[in-house]
Amino acid sequence: MLGWAILAGAIVCRAAKPTTLQVATYNVLNPVHKSVGNIREADDDELWLARGRRQAAFVADALGAADVICLQEWFFEPRWAQLFEEALPSHRLCTARRRGVHPHDGSERRDGLAIFSRLPLEAVAAPVFDDGRSGLVATLQRRGDRPVVVATCHLPFADAAARQAQASACAAAAERQARRDDASLTVLCGDFNENAAAPACRGLEARGWTNCAAAAATQALDSGTGGTTFLGTTHLAHTGDALSCDHIFATDRTEGGQRSSGCFDAAGARLVAARRVADAWDPDFVDSDHTPVVAEFSFRETKAAPAAATADPFLPPWPDCIA
Repeated sequence: MLGWAILAGAIVCRAAKPTTLQVATYNVLNPVHKSVGNIREADDDELWLARGRRQAAFVADALGAADVICLQEWFFEPRWAQLFEEALPSHRLCTARRRGVHPHDGSERRDGLAIFSRLPLEAVAAPVFDDGRSGLVATLQRRGDRPVVVATCHLPFADAAARQAQASACAAAAERQARRDDASLTVLCGDFNENAAAPACRGLEARGWTNCAAAAATQALDSGTGGTTFLGTTHLAHTGDALSCDHIFATDRTEGGQRSSGCFDAAGARLVAARRVADAWDPDFVDSDHTPVVAEFSFRETKAAPAAATADPFLPPWPDCIA
């Protein structure tokens, strides 16, 4: 509700305009994991470079407006990185490489995680798990306001217990970093290799994280416009199964206690929307066996110049009024 203060016959209001944060997650399909006939795509430079160009162009076109782009199955090859860095010149790259060797040829692993951020990077951590996988946790500075922490992970396909343990460990690392850096919002996203009702996702909700797809649906239902907690297929597995396993979770709490209907922070951090990016560019999942998912958040500015203002009915009613 908009409040007013009257001083010397004048009405003055501090109109706090919300800022936004868009976070995207996408598994780009590492060339080492893509079979082409009897070889791995990574063994043929011409093949993986061609797909890398298409992928970089798609990411720039479909996700380039996002402030943070989290990529799984990142290929640790300088030419691959160059394709994406040239396609995303406003974003800065940080990565976490998986430990160990590839089982098919014994070579050092060349897969892992990447975060492209247009926000300045303040700190990066990469918690390592028992199977050599890791998470990637980044503290990102929002100009003139508290930072946010964004983390990403790629959970194993065949081991439900390991998925739950790694999701919990990555969440704990993100929570610790958020406490240390006084973050206003903490986001965890990635390829979970399971749907939202499976143990890893339910475990995150139990520790106080909110599934952004479900929260967006709750907001839509509360407003009477309808909604769904199912984003549709985001992954066509090698088994032929169609899964919805690419998720974005968020919390403002460092010790649990999620808020309802997408409101994460009493000071004004709020979920605006969560969606799957249309896959018309690759309807047969050839260039990747996943489709991206994007969540958008809004924040109330903590500092704003006084202004005589009329509330915008299409924005959340978050002004702070002063005399």
